[in-house]
Amino acid sequence: MKHRIRYVLLGLLLITALLAGCTAPVAPQPADQGAGQAADAAAAEKTKVTWLMLSEWPGTDDVAADFMADNPDIELVLEKVPFNDLFQQIQIRLSSGSDTPDIVSVDVPLVAGYGVRNWLMPLDDLYSDAEKDDILEAAYAAGSHNGNLIGAPQFTSTQLLFINDDLFEQAGIPVPGPDDRLTYEQIAEMAQQLTQDSDGDGVTDIWGFSWEQTNRIYQLQPMQESLGGQAIGDDGLTVEGVINAQPWVDAYTYYSRAFNDWKFAPPSDSDEPELFAQGKLAMMIAGPWQIQRYSTMNDGAGLEFNWSVSRHPYFEGGEIVT
Repeated sequence: MKHRIRYVLLGLLLITALLAGCTAPVAPQPADQGAGQAADAAAAEKTKVTWLMLSEWPGTDDVAADFMADNPDIELVLEKVPFNDLFQQIQIRLSSGSDTPDIVSVDVPLVAGYGVRNWLMPLDDLYSDAEKDDILEAAYAAGSHNGNLIGAPQFTSTQLLFINDDLFEQAGIPVPGPDDRLTYEQIAEMAQQLTQDSDGDGVTDIWGFSWEQTNRIYQLQPMQESLGGQAIGDDGLTVEGVINAQPWVDAYTYYSRAFNDWKFAPPSDSDEPELFAQGKLAMMIAGPWQIQRYSTMNDGAGLEFNWSVSRHPYFEGGEIVT
């Protein structure tokens, strides 16, 4: 049965991780019940595969329909869960030994943890050497544990600098081009100029810069790594001597000053993507998924101001990391 599920994944060609087991096919009806039940019997012999996935992904129903049309002996059931609930669902169901799901959509930073718990099965046999070589090295490594690929990459979380071109032009600051890469020091200088109280009521309503997800370590992690810091100890478990090392101290001193000294970042409980969409945030580090979102807002007309994206920043003299 595991071989059947392996080929289900290969056919789907989407990021998933397979669980070590799968749902058994429903028992067929006895043959002596008549030819009139042949179709029901054929349907009953289908292998049922449950896929726990993000509800925010567009087009998944069409993908499932196309897959089942090409594989009529498989019933693919999509369980769609919002992003904020998906990880809890995975944790509860996999740790309890539930029979479902058979396939899960996983967030890259959690792959290794699932691997340590032996929740996911190796996918290496699904790919030829040529196909493996075609996967980005960083994406392949992120989906691997102990030398085995256990999460098939769909897309990366490469981060970009989103820019409100109109706010830059109003402030007399040249708009960075798509191939320009600002330093964090340059961002701090620009962001202070871009932050303003536009209506004169004494309250800041235009902010210079922030991050899309201040509660997600992966979006902040490039800061300390640009300064030469590690994400975790060499054993993959310890943080002593890592998060209290100078690169972390310097990186998060910058982060603290953005809110408390320079005051160009909105309060940490703000909805930064929405602030940017409203024209109230001049620069934002965010994932590429926001490009589609912003381009299709307002009934497909897009945002009501000129905007662009540029490369992820780094610290002056430091390493380029994203």
